[in-house]
Amino acid sequence: MNTAPQKFAHQLESSSSLSLSKYFIEELMAAAQPSAPPKIVVMTRSTSSRPWFTSNPHISIRVSDYTASSIQAILDGTNATALFSFLHSNDPRSYNTAQEAMLAASRASKSCRRFVPSDYGGDIDRFPGLPRFYEPTHRAFRENIPASRDRDRVDGRQPWVVHGLLRTGK
Repeated sequence: MNTAPQKFAHQLESSSSLSLSKYFIEELMAAAQPSAPPKIVVMTRSTSSRPWFTSNPHISIRVSDYTASSIQAILDGTNATALFSFLHSNDPRSYNTAQEAMLAASRASKSCRRFVPSDYGGDIDRFPGLPRFYEPTHRAFRENIPASRDRDRVDGRQPWVVHGLLRTGK
């Protein structure tokens, strides 16, 4: 069994997504062995208003402008193996630009092998156009993924994320 600490880079953006990322981190910590907690890097535009994240000794904060070069520097500087995005925006320019930068950074990274975009708002296999307000953002980005030269790096269908967070009895 590999007991080496895992490193994850999380991308956080709006206050609405902070709750989901906090829950995700809580579940990572709960699933980890006490002797080998995961090393979690939270990427954000600002460190203000983040007391839960800044007070946790297993979380380090990195400020990014969300360009591919900034994200890649954080991924490589922390040896992150996965980048989970919790970005939420209904503005296609903001959302798509940031997601594309994260994909480019994970491709170019020496350590990051998995990018999970923030596309968890519904059953995208059966209803790819729902919710409708995701059409110009999430779906537009998702449709670029099959053209990606490394499709397996990006998991655009993420039931494993949700199922992985659900513990027995909850």
